[in-house]
Amino acid sequence: MRHYWLLVLLAIFSDCVWAQEPPDRAGESFHITVFHESKSEEETGSSSSSGRHEYIERIVAIRNEGVERVFDITRQPDEKSQLIDWQFPVRIFEANDGKMEIVNRGDMEARRDAWLEAAEIPFEACGTWYFTWNAFQVECDPEAILETVRRINIQPENLEDGASFSHPAAIRPGSLQKLNDVGSEFRVRMVVDEEHFHRSAAQNDVIVGEIMGEPITFDEAYERRTVEQITGTIEVILTVSESGRVAKQVTSIETTKIKIDGKEERSVSNEVIERTET
Repeated sequence: MRHYWLLVLLAIFSDCVWAQEPPDRAGESFHITVFHESKSEEETGSSSSSGRHEYIERIVAIRNEGVERVFDITRQPDEKSQLIDWQFPVRIFEANDGKMEIVNRGDMEARRDAWLEAAEIPFEACGTWYFTWNAFQVECDPEAILETVRRINIQPENLEDGASFSHPAAIRPGSLQKLNDVGSEFRVRMVVDEEHFHRSAAQNDVIVGEIMGEPITFDEAYERRTVEQITGTIEVILTVSESGRVAKQVTSIETTKIKIDGKEERSVSNEVIERTET
């Protein structure tokens, strides 16, 4: 239980403390966990999936222009795992305007080439998909890891009541709402962007077609998907630590899809990202 005097101070200074992102310091490290689960229901039955990932983040340098960080994963001791996970560790410079640049690209490309050689995968196979217990892509582009880094960056640029907050699946940004006096929790609700889900489903159709040997272009798949009607909401809850950093982000997306045959499919997905100082 926190001491009473600390709660009083937090309440008094909440407007000035929580509204700003705390300064980064070289040498700081964080443990990031990502847990996601989803469930879909329709007349013919239901399906579900879940997964968990862990990352390590270290701040290695602070410059006037931005921050340099290293991201890695918790590794298995075997050599095969190290080869497959060639994208890590990745060293990234994040400029003050949010742009990211990979610093250790040469090291990543050398690890990628070693993985391709050990797995006897020709470079021409880069970008293709295959299926074992799940669908996997032969990823060879170092830049692809930036999408993962952006996803696990849960600290918004502006953390205060009424601040704008965006989500890639939302049709427009929402406004953060402070849920308590000390500003330790914020919530935002948004409406889903139907086109985002059409494009995502079309891309999945392309992947499935490639794996099954029944290729389809993205434009063809997208045209089929646009017939579907999709509505829904997105809710994000941010939990802020005493240091002023977002320590937890919970994202819940609920959608209802009306398919071309008129059947209804309801889906719920939840994602929890936690970032704790180590």
